Amino acid sequence: MPYVLAHEKAHLKRKDHIWKPFGFMLLSVYWFHPLLWVAYWLMCKDIELACDEKVIRELGEESKKPYSHALINCSAPRKLAAACPLAFGEVGVKERVKSVLSYKKPAFWVIVIAVAACVIAAVCFLTKPVSAQLPEGMEPFLDEVIAEHHRSPQTTGYPCMDYEILRVEEQRDTVTIYAWVLYEEYSSDGAELHLEIGAHTPTVITAQKNGDRQYRLVEYWTPRDGSYYSKDIRAKFPVRLWIQAMDSEKWIDGQKERNQAKARAHFDTQPRWEGTGLAYFAYNMSLLTLNPEKREFMFAYSPLSSYIAAGSYEEQGDLLVLCDEDARNIYTFRTDGEQLVFMAEESSEMPWYRHESGPCVPDGAVFEKAEQRNTES
Repeated sequence: MPYVLAHEKAHLKRKDHIWKPFGFMLLSVYWFHPLLWVAYWLMCKDIELACDEKVIRELGEESKKPYSHALINCSAPRKLAAACPLAFGEVGVKERVKSVLSYKKPAFWVIVIAVAACVIAAVCFLTKPVSAQLPEGMEPFLDEVIAEHHRSPQTTGYPCMDYEILRVEEQRDTVTIYAWVLYEEYSSDGAELHLEIGAHTPTVITAQKNGDRQYRLVEYWTPRDGSYYSKDIRAKFPVRLWIQAMDSEKWIDGQKERNQAKARAHFDTQPRWEGTGLAYFAYNMSLLTLNPEKREFMFAYSPLSSYIAAGSYEEQGDLLVLCDEDARNIYTFRTDGEQLVFMAEESSEMPWYRHESGPCVPDGAVFEKAEQRNTES
């Protein structure tokens, strides 16, 4: 009786009468998950082993043998597995006797390592992993806010931007992006590219989600120059990103190559069509250029986008169907006199930008015919 009572008092001190029903409740909810059954069984075994050790630790080494006899005398064979056993000798008696007889008080360093392992495991499994992957559909938003931040009304070059993502943090409806941003503007004389302006800065962009693929800029942060530069980075960036945020040389070469490739692609895809029979159609910031002689087109969604669609088109009754051979996109317009009306349902999906309430070219957008001198200005 003294050993049984000491064991049950150990259960009360450890609050096992609370933890065990809580575990059983989880098992009842997730009864279909085999790992929950294994976890519950291991928890029940660990609870009994922990109480046995607590009794031996309090009663002393001389109580090992009589306590083991009490376990054997009170053991009861079970034909069915009980989900919530309560009796003193019903769980793993053989293993518990072996554990009691071989029990030694653990060294202090073993306890420290065990506690540290539990803390590390909890941190790893209970925290959200750090990601360097952008949420789906966020690229057009980043292109726009970067261009708006760096572009000046006095510049006329073609904007190219590249961002090396260091870390992405998502908290409910907020996304924070830590990145190295390279913004450059290029011009071309037909043979070579010329860099007009450029800026390479560690940047933190915070945006609020307003729905599917919709974001609103909360903060666009860059460090101050001079002696404030490193101080600002340490104050804004997480500690693990300090070195990367100050190492400009690590990213600059690759980012320059990607920007130059975008600029070359832009100037190379500019139609070098002969003759003056080109047709220009404009809507908002979008420009559609047609070459009736060769049945070719060029479609620029927005000056904030680095992508320009180019390919061939054909007329199907009152419909004008454009096919981008490289990207395999289709754009369908309905002809209405001197105007073209965009048909979104029969076209590939258009990107969304922050200043719009929908796609940059919405359904029913009317492209009006424009003169060449107006589009060039």
